[in-house]
Amino acid sequence: MGTVKVTNLEPIADNGTLTVGSSGDTVTFPSGVTVSGLTQGITVADLFRLSATATGDQNPLSSNWERADTDGAGVIGTGMTESSGVFSFPSTGIWRIEFIGYFYYNGDSRGIACEIKTTTNGSSFDRASSAGVFIQQTQSNNTYSGGYCTFIMDVTSTSTHKVQFRAGASSVNVVGETGDNTTHAVFTRLGDT
Repeated sequence: MGTVKVTNLEPIADNGTLTVGSSGDTVTFPSGVTVSGLTQGITVADLFRLSATATGDQNPLSSNWERADTDGAGVIGTGMTESSGVFSFPSTGIWRIEFIGYFYYNGDSRGIACEIKTTTNGSSFDRASSAGVFIQQTQSNNTYSGGYCTFIMDVTSTSTHKVQFRAGASSVNVVGETGDNTTHAVFTRLGDT
């Protein structure tokens, strides 16, 4: 079949429907083609993890963050950037933020922090989502527990909209590993604002 070259395709009727192909067909865009005006799927997905264990109430959890880089880990698009525990978004849009805190302690501890904190002015962080975590010792050594929280954020400015995390409590260990995801955060751009 030949190639059709045009600069504009429009339906016969104004505001009508233009159909490309039919059910079961595959429409292919060659590599390097830019398509505009379409609603895209997920364009950014990223995961950062704590690479070393921290002890105590980490407010914020500010050091030893790394992008997951083992076991086939991947990133879609331009990922997040992190500095001293503050995460910046690469683009505006609606973002899903997930935080998983993993803890251990040799004793009983209630009120262990597992929080997502956001700012829309670049400096004042507020708790946007939290999970209640406690450890009740069941044996004479370390007992583990975890928490999960999530938030959907409308990022209208990459310079002022940022996120950080709080984790832990007095003497509680916030687990970090460089080889797998224990305490970690997932960032997914869901779509346009």
